Amino acid sequence: MSQKWEELNKKTIDSMMSGKLDEALKFAEETVNEAKAEGDEAQILLSLSNQSEVQQSIGDFESAEGVLKEAIELSRKINGENSETADYVGNLAVMYSYMTQHKEAEEIFNEELRIRRALDNDYEGIVQCLQGLSECLLEQGRSDEAEAALEQAIEAIEKNEGGESSNKGPVLVNMSVVYSKSGNPEKAGEVLRKALKLYEKNPGPDHPVFADAISRLADTYVDRGALTPAVSLYAQAVEILKSTLDKNDPEIAAKEEKLGQLYLKTGDIDSAGKALKAALEIQKKAFGDDNETTAQTENDLGEVYMSVENFKEAEPLLKHSLEVREKTLAEGHPAIAQSLNNMAVLLENQGKYQQSIPLHERALKIRKDYFGEKHPAVTQSLENLAAVYQAVGRFQEGEDLLRESLAIWIEFAGEDNPAAAQTMFDLGTILFMRAKYREAERVVQQAVGIMEKHYGSENPNLAVPYKALAAIAKKLGKKSDEEKYAALYKKVSEAGNAGQTK
Repeated sequence: MSQKWEELNKKTIDSMMSGKLDEALKFAEETVNEAKAEGDEAQILLSLSNQSEVQQSIGDFESAEGVLKEAIELSRKINGENSETADYVGNLAVMYSYMTQHKEAEEIFNEELRIRRALDNDYEGIVQCLQGLSECLLEQGRSDEAEAALEQAIEAIEKNEGGESSNKGPVLVNMSVVYSKSGNPEKAGEVLRKALKLYEKNPGPDHPVFADAISRLADTYVDRGALTPAVSLYAQAVEILKSTLDKNDPEIAAKEEKLGQLYLKTGDIDSAGKALKAALEIQKKAFGDDNETTAQTENDLGEVYMSVENFKEAEPLLKHSLEVREKTLAEGHPAIAQSLNNMAVLLENQGKYQQSIPLHERALKIRKDYFGEKHPAVTQSLENLAAVYQAVGRFQEGEDLLRESLAIWIEFAGEDNPAAAQTMFDLGTILFMRAKYREAERVVQQAVGIMEKHYGSENPNLAVPYKALAAIAKKLGKKSDEEKYAALYKKVSEAGNAGQTK
């Protein structure tokens, strides 16, 4: 081993560790050339490994692929098909997964698995490989095969370490991801609870691993619409992380942000604001002001302020979030549409309808281009833009957009769902304003029927629709219907007011 090679190799590693990747790549290439000039195959192999790692770090995956393949062949020549060769093969598979080339990753993971299974007692490598294989199978929509790969991993751990090994925990967590993505949150929660029992013994209930598992369990409750237990679990996860990690660790911010979003969904505005402010403070220290993660939290906190009509506080947050996203994200990213939508709504609340229209129109175009013309993600922009058109007297355009949105909801979830009902009601409102009273009556009655089925006929959410039906009946000269719906409006309004004063 020559002194020159050692010096170059050290410079490569030092530059990598200090984040000077361009400099590291230059030294890595020189190290490879020096090793090849000396003809030392072991040095060549190590140099190739370092070179591929730097190339991946700077995003040059095409070059890294060729270097890794060269390293694999050289390792086979020097070592045969041993665990070191399997490591290089696994590195290539992981890189393909990162590049979302899941079919190629699957092929290479299977090659790694074949090598490791032929070795004696390499079960830890087998377990790691099976988890990678499961992930790329799941990304291809093959959840049954992904589950089977993880079951093999669990079997290998139990055979070598026993059924109570905490090393089963990460595999069970991955299994929960399989169940969640295949639409089975109950099963996901079941395996997460098994993981929590293992983690409670080792490394213990005050460890970040335990916090991660309970936050994942919280996500399964969110998927089932059970927000109260989800909030409790996320709050517990935050407290664990605060007691074990540095107070400015971004992982705390990530959990605080999710907790804030959940508080917002449950209507606990004060708690949502506190959690999001705490997350934003950490993120600004960790990532700086002009970062997408920070921009997301600014957007969420801006939504909190908007919900309580604190537009003065909301405006700078939403404006800066949009600026950062337009600067850091690819043109046409859906997060930009989210920010455009929120800025437009803010302008509407300030009475600046004409200024909000181009923002809504741009958000709609982004969402249609990104998700497709008939995706539910498009409906928010269709309906918000329709509301602005209605406010400025562009009734026909507003009606057309609402009909488009309603068609999407019906195709996506059928007529009998609350989202379709709300859009029907909005359509009925604009039909009423256009003096299309009979069609307005039919559409609003259909919307009310769906709402009554889902919420009950005395739910305060039906106050406005009942009032609308009374107004339509008056225009149509239907005195009995007018009295009927006026009475229902009075009844649910009084019930709602009584509920608020309790």
